[in-house]
Amino acid sequence: MEPLFPLKKGDAVGKTKIGKGTKVMMVTDGNGLPLSIYIASAQPHEIRLAERTLRGIRVPQPCGRPKTRPKILIADRAYDSQAFRKSLQKRGIKSCIPTRNHRRIKHGRASKVRHLYHHR
Repeated sequence: MEPLFPLKKGDAVGKTKIGKGTKVMMVTDGNGLPLSIYIASAQPHEIRLAERTLRGIRVPQPCGRPKTRPKILIADRAYDSQAFRKSLQKRGIKSCIPTRNHRRIKHGRASKVRHLYHHR
């Protein structure tokens, strides 16, 4: 059995401004049950680690192969990236990610899943 937090040395420990650090990325379901956990060095940005964390999802089903992608991904503003949104769209995952303040607002129809963000 693997420990939840990494050991004191290894690939998952990286330097930060104030010392060494580790990032623990987690995807949960609507009830808070962890579906995937990814532990990495503190250096890379969360958007790069999000793809790897999503690839780790394996939800067993009563019959057949396990589910490997959620229907909807709700995330905070740190994940607001066109490239990330496109990769989610290619995998058939709807995204509910608020835009950052510096982004221009495109006029059009409001998102159908926007109300879910308030209930996360």
